[in-house]
Amino acid sequence: MRRKISIILALISGIIIQMQAQTQNNETGRMARGTIKGQVIDASSGLAMEFVNVVLYTAKDSTILTGTITDRQGLFSISPVKNGMYYIEVNFIGFHKTRLDDIEINRKSPVVDLGKITLRPSNQELKGVEVVAEKDRIEYKIDRKIVNVSMDLSSSGGTAVDVLENTPSVEVDIEGNVSLRGSSSFTVLIDGKPTTLDGNDILKQLPASSIQQIEIITNPSVKYDPEGGSGIINVVMKKRKRNGFNGIINASGGNQNTYSSDFLLNYRKNKTNWYVGGEYSVRNYYSDAIMNRETYGDTTYYVDAERERVWKRNSKSAQAGMDYYITDDQTISLSTRIGEYGFGMDMDSKTESYTDPSTSLAYTLDKSEFNRTGFFWEGNANYDYKIDNEGQKLEIRAFYSHHDDDEKDMQQTLITDSNYDPVNDNSNDVKTREKETSYRIRFNADYVLPIRKTAKLELGIQSKIRQEEIDYKLKTHDPISENVDSIEFADRQFDFRQNIQSAYAIFSKEFSFVSMKAGLRAEYTDRELSNKDTSETYGINRIDLFPSFHLSKKFNKENQLMASYSRRINRPRGWYLDPFLSYRDQYTLRKGNPDLEPEYTDSYDITYLRHFKKGFLSFETFFRQTNNRIERVPELYNENTIIMTFQNVDKDQSFGSELMLNMPVTKWFKFNTSGSLYNMKIFTEENGEEVTREDINWRIRGNTTFEVGKSTKIQLTAFYNGPSITSTGTRGDFFMTSLAVRQDLLNNHLNLVFRVRDIFATRGHESTTDQPNYYVNMQHLHTIPRISLGVTYKINNFKRKPKSMQSEDEGMDMQF
Repeated sequence: MRRKISIILALISGIIIQMQAQTQNNETGRMARGTIKGQVIDASSGLAMEFVNVVLYTAKDSTILTGTITDRQGLFSISPVKNGMYYIEVNFIGFHKTRLDDIEINRKSPVVDLGKITLRPSNQELKGVEVVAEKDRIEYKIDRKIVNVSMDLSSSGGTAVDVLENTPSVEVDIEGNVSLRGSSSFTVLIDGKPTTLDGNDILKQLPASSIQQIEIITNPSVKYDPEGGSGIINVVMKKRKRNGFNGIINASGGNQNTYSSDFLLNYRKNKTNWYVGGEYSVRNYYSDAIMNRETYGDTTYYVDAERERVWKRNSKSAQAGMDYYITDDQTISLSTRIGEYGFGMDMDSKTESYTDPSTSLAYTLDKSEFNRTGFFWEGNANYDYKIDNEGQKLEIRAFYSHHDDDEKDMQQTLITDSNYDPVNDNSNDVKTREKETSYRIRFNADYVLPIRKTAKLELGIQSKIRQEEIDYKLKTHDPISENVDSIEFADRQFDFRQNIQSAYAIFSKEFSFVSMKAGLRAEYTDRELSNKDTSETYGINRIDLFPSFHLSKKFNKENQLMASYSRRINRPRGWYLDPFLSYRDQYTLRKGNPDLEPEYTDSYDITYLRHFKKGFLSFETFFRQTNNRIERVPELYNENTIIMTFQNVDKDQSFGSELMLNMPVTKWFKFNTSGSLYNMKIFTEENGEEVTREDINWRIRGNTTFEVGKSTKIQLTAFYNGPSITSTGTRGDFFMTSLAVRQDLLNNHLNLVFRVRDIFATRGHESTTDQPNYYVNMQHLHTIPRISLGVTYKINNFKRKPKSMQSEDEGMDMQF
């Protein structure tokens, strides 16, 4: 609230100053040619200050000549200024006023750069005013959507997935798998850096309480890695660089044996900032499923099953880091993170199988336990050098990660009677184990060179090295199945290696009528998959080009139109390429495809943004085409066994629009809604013939927040996902509602959040796979809502300071 008052007063003061100085400016404008500029910094934190008043006076008689306020980087520029002597005053509520004298503008020195101007806090509190900067749950920047996690009460005690399921452009299925505009091909970054885990896996593990923002970037520039066909999801973690000691502690617990806790502590003194944190969580999700499966041939095989499933996730990790400010313009940052994780599923099934022509019915109890555990360690080293105040800078990033993974799968089958009572104690057991060791190395160097005031050139290089070693073993008790040739399941070891070298260049220019940015990235890929037990190798060597182009037109302060294009890539994972059979269950096998090629996506966006005094309206139209689409495809292995493999299935196209409205209705009631409608086409082949599958997909979301007094908030969220198609079948619609209540205590040092997710247990949906010789219908059921209570405690008035993937064009008013 104090910050709001400060900003409002700063804006009012700026208007008054401008009006007061207007007459004199009109009289002297023709003679004025000079410029006075600088940057305002908070002396206590070293951070740039926005909305600070900067007033220019004549030295002769202290007449106000003109004034301005600083931008988000703390920068200001006053022009035109005629030749003469001046002084300026820099002022912001809650800080001591600073005066700079003896400022001279003349022909030899028409531009005066005052450099960094520091303001010291006055340590005076406004009576009855609480220091709170209220934000909307979703903010719309020029090149990204930003989800402010602290404003999403329904995700409290959950994970990043819980935040994303009510976010525009994002879909989340019943198993917590995320897709971006209908595609599961996207890249997840943590504070703009890569992660050791698969994108979906890391989103399911990151506690929402440790996240400051999530950024959705559907058309990034070529500065960013082109991996991920549908774009980037960047998770910005909480961090703070205030002087002294401060921190935050979170804990939550709920039904379904779910609980979590995390903390972040920070200490800064002089030029050094230290922080340490940790998290521990156990999350379980219970659901039921009904499966009906048919395989066709001379004999039709039917399998019907009722399943009870428990999805399990757990994690524990610790992190530490430091920032050392060599000078005001140079910073070195070091950080490390270490931890363990686990996820899996326990499933009990009652299965009935029969054939046509008819045979006697067979009944079995099937039990499966899938568990994957892992250990990881990662380290980051960063160097930032702000070469001058014009925007010239150098950034160097180094990243290393090591990852050990152990996957165990057990399948047990008992023959029973029609009541599912075991006939005997003999069971068919199958156990598989797959160990994986991997490491990744990544190095980036990025340089920005301003060209005069309206253009700039960006150059960068990147090197990525990835190595994986996989060891697969299978053990059986009794034959696996009469239908499976067990010799194909021999133990094996193979290596996966991928090296990618890249370079990019971006040119940006701001014209009087439009802002433009064009870039090109070149990448060389060297990939090899090799079997240690044989001489077989599968490799690829290729050069790819990735262009991007952005345009932005500001009609006025309220209306803006943007257009963008980018080309992206989705490379297959190592196990997508493994050419050997892997056992999944008695009816399903898995096999990779070593000839799999990357997907290439061309993405086009046009966005209109309308700002209101207290909200905004956005309308996006997009077209995306993916060539060499990678799809999980079922193939008939024999009469009753299916192989799930991967193929490039021609292409798909998506054409549609998204509408989002963010508007406070009253001081105590806020409303946010969004919807999307798009046409999706999938081009593939069936039995040697070209087939086009087409469907209209639509989704709608709503979020309302009520403030009850100064310390209580109630939030209700709901979303509906319409039915959609896949290359092999369909997925049904589903609907979910959630309720959350937050109570602030102890002057906002302590927060309690109670939430109920999926209030009416309506999250389930139906899916089908329909092929010429294979049909499966699955009904996914949610049985009970998820209920939790969370608590947050702030130490020494901890406040979050996000460190996002800032737009490369900040400081140029060209924020693509």
